[in-house]
Amino acid sequence: MSGRRVGDYTGAIILILVGVVLLLNTTGLLAWSAWASLWKYWPVLVILWGVSIMFGRGSALAGILIAVLAIALVVSAVSYVAPEAMRYSRSDGGVLPHHKEFSVAYDDYKPSETELKVRLGAGDLFLSTANGGNLLDAVADYSVSGRAPQLRTTQSGGRLTMEYQTDREGLWFVPFISRGREQHRITLGRPEIPTSLLLEVGAGRIDAVLEKLAARSISITIGGGEAKMEFATPPQSASLIWGWGSSRGAGELDFHVGAGTIRIAGIGNSKLTRVSGELGAGSANLDFSGSSIDHDITADVNVGTGKLSIVVPESLGLRIRASIGTGSLWVDGEKRSQRNIGAEDTWESPNYRTARARLDVVADVGPGKIEVECIH
Repeated sequence: MSGRRVGDYTGAIILILVGVVLLLNTTGLLAWSAWASLWKYWPVLVILWGVSIMFGRGSALAGILIAVLAIALVVSAVSYVAPEAMRYSRSDGGVLPHHKEFSVAYDDYKPSETELKVRLGAGDLFLSTANGGNLLDAVADYSVSGRAPQLRTTQSGGRLTMEYQTDREGLWFVPFISRGREQHRITLGRPEIPTSLLLEVGAGRIDAVLEKLAARSISITIGGGEAKMEFATPPQSASLIWGWGSSRGAGELDFHVGAGTIRIAGIGNSKLTRVSGELGAGSANLDFSGSSIDHDITADVNVGTGKLSIVVPESLGLRIRASIGTGSLWVDGEKRSQRNIGAEDTWESPNYRTARARLDVVADVGPGKIEVECIH
């Protein structure tokens, strides 16, 4: 530190620390009330001043001591943000320290259609359906009180929108510090009501098992992790979804996954007519099986790097137009693509022209593989 007084560095470090705390305040990562807690560390300023006087001009040891004290202050600030998370370890099999429950009763709104929007910075989302219960029941377990979820409902005419989200999404790193991922369990108790779903998780997992859900549209967004959705059984009456005949089907399922895996099973049960999605890197498995498929389906899927698997029941006529960067198209274990790298291939099942219902797939995969399995 030659050429400068240690006191100059002391002032600079203090300014940096104050600036960091203010930045955390203004971005919502740290409550303004934190200053009341941090103020109890004011004697550290006296210590820094004493160090600068004791060692004087150009002392490397003084610089080291000041740096250590500065780090101690930063650690203290972080421990204020998530004190419980820093001490808690889910690996011990314990229960996350905070718990919250919500419910939305049918009789309070009596909607003709619903929309559920879930936005989580990080954690695990479990979504299921039940019969004859509330419109929504939610249970949350989380490690830091500042990440308590909130539920807001708004109604316009017969449409009810339910928005469920974590309060301070900027603290996405807290669940990983604690090694105890947040868990949010949501149950839809009136699956017969036409429903739209918007599910967003920054990092973590989405696991949904949907029975008899009258799905109008579904959107899944996950930054990194795993997404699984199963349409276990079809809706009781597809005509309730749009007021059309059952052969018309319903709406669209759209997914966006940054990196990881996504598996969607029983798409034929959903009565959805269109599936589209993007996967940056990883694997995507789309299972179009269902108990009774009586409507056409189109799919448009883009996989940056990885593998796309498509499962199709033999009753469903299939045409796939595939563009594969440096990979190949396989159908029932046999390689079908014979063209140059980057070329497009089209393959049709023998029953495509005569099938009662058809599936048209447009798939674009970079370096990777497309596998098609026809099940009997």
